[in-house]
Amino acid sequence: MPGIKELAAGATKIRMEYTTLPNGAQIEALQQGGAKMHECNVAMRLLGYEPKDIFPFSRVVVSGVGAVIDFEKSGYLPITP
Repeated sequence: MPGIKELAAGATKIRMEYTTLPNGAQIEALQQGGAKMHECNVAMRLLGYEPKDIFPFSRVVVSGVGAVIDFEKSGYLPITP
């Protein structure tokens, strides 16, 4: 995945201090409003992350793609930017 390491450089420290991110307030509001956040274990391993590196309220799933498929089967609709 070309460029992904550069994109994620320093993210571990930033993720642990998500409230200081430019969109930290929005992340906090979404989480407090009931939004659930999931991290792909495959991507985490590729980037060298461990569960301690993610948002404290985020859940690690085996595969992000698999989780999206499971959510869609349960009636959720995907959101694409």
